[in-house]
Amino acid sequence: MIVDVKLGLGSGIAAVEAVIRGEPEPIPHVYIGGDFSEVLASRPGAVAIRKPFREPDLVLAMRRTLKARTAQRWR
Repeated sequence: MIVDVKLGLGSGIAAVEAVIRGEPEPIPHVYIGGDFSEVLASRPGAVAIRKPFREPDLVLAMRRTLKARTAQRWR
C-alpha cells in the first residue's frame, strides 16, 4: 500500500491500522507526506518518504518495505 499520511478527514496511520488489523500476514506499506514525524513517532521503523518525491525514491521505499516484510515473515 502507498498511503498518504494526511487524508481528507482522517489519518493515513489509522487507515493502515484498519486495513492490516486481523491480517495473518504483514501487508507492506509506504507512507508519503510532507511531514511524517507523526508516523515515525507512532511507528518507529516505518517506511516513509517526503513529498514531492521522484520515482527512484518510491522504488527504493517499496523495496525497503518488502525487505522488512520478508524479515518479519521469517521471525
